[in-house]
Amino acid sequence: DVFKLKQRLNEAIMTEWSRRWSDTTKGQHTKLFFPTIHARQMAEWVEADHWCTQLLSGHGAFSAKLHFFRRSPSPRCATCPDEDEDALHVLLRCPAHDGPRLRLMRTIHKYDPEPADLVATREGFGALLEFSKYWRSIRA
Repeated sequence: DVFKLKQRLNEAIMTEWSRRWSDTTKGQHTKLFFPTIHARQMAEWVEADHWCTQLLSGHGAFSAKLHFFRRSPSPRCATCPDEDEDALHVLLRCPAHDGPRLRLMRTIHKYDPEPADLVATREGFGALLEFSKYWRSIRA
């Protein structure tokens, strides 16, 4: 019947999508947040805006990325001159963002989180959105 056919087609699509996700070398930064297609689908609360998408994808207003495109003279962080300023540096390590990061960590109850921890719950993702609003306020 039509229902079973649609169900099998959906399963085949999900299997192929999952295989491609695990096989590709692209999107490595995003895979830190969503290691599998299933993980992303289960996180139905994730509705990222422009700035949060930059944190989740690693593509955005980060000195390292801007330097790659010759839009910044250096990939280095202004606060941490020995480190490149990429999304994970901003989100998890740079002391310039300790205050907003601490609010995020308190929400998820982890102080040394993996990126996937930040999107694992609705509350955690809400805190990540708040961090992205802060990031927008200093970068826009």
